[in-house]
Amino acid sequence: MSIIMNQREQQLDVQSNFDSILSQPQHSRQPMIYQLLCDLKNSLRQNQPPDKTLLVDQINRFVSNLVQDSIGLLISKPILSDLIGWIQALGSDVDDRSLRFQDHLKLLREILADILEEEMDWNGAAQVLKDISMDGSNNQEMYDEYKLRTYIRIVRLLLEDDDPVSAETYLNRASLLIPITTDQTIILSFKLSQARIFDSKRRFEEASKKYHEISLTDQDLAQEERSFCLSASMVCAILAKAGPARTRILRDLYRDSRTRELPNFAILSKMFYDQLIRPDELVEFKKTLKTHHLAKLNNSFAILEEDDDNNSNSNDDEDRRMIVAEDGESCLRKDQVLRDGPETVLDRSIIQHNLLSTSKLYRNISFRALGKYLGLKPFVVESMVRVMIQENRLRAKIDQVDGFIDFDDYCKTDGIESEQVLISNVVLSGSNQKDNTSDKSDRKRLIEILPESIRWDESIRKTSQKVEIIYEHLISSSS
Repeated sequence: MSIIMNQREQQLDVQSNFDSILSQPQHSRQPMIYQLLCDLKNSLRQNQPPDKTLLVDQINRFVSNLVQDSIGLLISKPILSDLIGWIQALGSDVDDRSLRFQDHLKLLREILADILEEEMDWNGAAQVLKDISMDGSNNQEMYDEYKLRTYIRIVRLLLEDDDPVSAETYLNRASLLIPITTDQTIILSFKLSQARIFDSKRRFEEASKKYHEISLTDQDLAQEERSFCLSASMVCAILAKAGPARTRILRDLYRDSRTRELPNFAILSKMFYDQLIRPDELVEFKKTLKTHHLAKLNNSFAILEEDDDNNSNSNDDEDRRMIVAEDGESCLRKDQVLRDGPETVLDRSIIQHNLLSTSKLYRNISFRALGKYLGLKPFVVESMVRVMIQENRLRAKIDQVDGFIDFDDYCKTDGIESEQVLISNVVLSGSNQKDNTSDKSDRKRLIEILPESIRWDESIRKTSQKVEIIYEHLISSSS
């Protein structure tokens, strides 16, 4: 059978030729398909310069027909291997020619990346830059800086495309070249990329430090960008795991006077003083978070669940021991539904923080009482406490027989004196509320266990607070 060519269009009709081949007996199809492949190669070679659309269309049609069940694997497999080899050889020929115009191709790809970036096609722009040849040059030092700039730009584009995994690969390449440059703009871009990748990978402690470092840079950085980095540092610090490392980060941010002008300072302040945080206080904070900050967590605690029915007849008074929150009210509700674990990254951070804050209020507390305050089942609380103890983020001992947590050094914490912690959680809890007899007795009972020095400092604090109130009243009256 002869292969029919459309001479008028100088184009091979792959589909009609395959239809003709399929009408032939099985044993005669293989040589016909081979001949069709040869005609396809010749047709594409004659079309100079090659039409990219035609090339892709013809090859797609050929492959689609070749892999049909009616052709058979014994026929299609060797022909397909032949086609792949031809395409690879064609690509090598193009690459050999491109070496002569390497600088021109780089410039063209950079221009194309600029166009795609303007259209917000982040992934497309990154792919174009990835295709730039990074082979050596006569001026190696100058070429290394060019590679560094290109890698950092690829990282930025991939982060915009929400692909931190690929971005980290190119950031690692850039990290090998960053020591050679003295360009502060490049160094700043590198640090910002580092911070964003740490943030995306939920390495919040490292991200917070890096963001804060950028906000303090001596470089000519716009005030809006400094505020953005400082705000991002605060968010990451709040989302970091509760413990000594986070305490040090919170201390640095709290001492930075600029943070007082930002909307998340209230939450930052409460965390710094180890004050308990209620869910209703997080409504505005959640609006400032990104998608990965609110990502759902796998419920790793579900497999640890045990049958708590044996303890259901325990003393109700013990289960409902009062936990004095900042509103002076009991945090336990009869209709409260206890969860199997934290649901989001933010949820986990707040639960761990409140658990650590509780250790500053009590010598010991039962898993059931603490679980009802945190909204978690007792076995989940025990698991979280155990992990925090293992990671040296909580000083405590677990009494599994009685179902209690015994806190060590409950009056001390890293970098923050005991009076700041205990007074802020116990005494300040009712400072903005109307006097209530039960609230007063609760606070009085808790203050009695404090050392004399703390009670003295509390008297000073109350006096200072009254002076501030009088001063504000005088200022408002004079105005």
